[in-house]
Amino acid sequence: MQTKPLVLAAVFAALCAGAARAQEPIAISFDGATYTFDRPALTGQSLATRRNNQQNMALAKIKVNPHQPDMNDALIATLQPGLDVYAVVRELYQAGFKAQAYGDNHGYYYIAVDVAGADAADSALGLAKYYYVTPVFVGQKVFDALFPPVQP
Repeated sequence: MQTKPLVLAAVFAALCAGAARAQEPIAISFDGATYTFDRPALTGQSLATRRNNQQNMALAKIKVNPHQPDMNDALIATLQPGLDVYAVVRELYQAGFKAQAYGDNHGYYYIAVDVAGADAADSALGLAKYYYVTPVFVGQKVFDALFPPVQP
């Protein structure tokens, strides 16, 4: 009897994983009982935008540089430990970032990106979308461009 809910959940997930049309009734017979429910209406556009939307995660990574809040022409990104920093720099350089790698004595690497003459807010957002970038430290002017201060 323990496998009954598990089998029903697996069947339901399999039915929902396919291309769903408008709601239609579905009947499943299992162990002598018939279960009827409506297939949910899923639209491809809403699923795609929800699945590929990294905007909120990227915005959460952007912080003001606590040591130099006036440094608006450079972005400092902290990387996850254990990465091949040269492959990261090469990937960012191919994506159009002027990146240089720096390290500390504790095994952490930082990427400095020169954004002089470019849209620093757009570059900070693009840099924060990479999965291996943890926080991105920006200047106060760039932070205010992304998150406008509230006027009382």
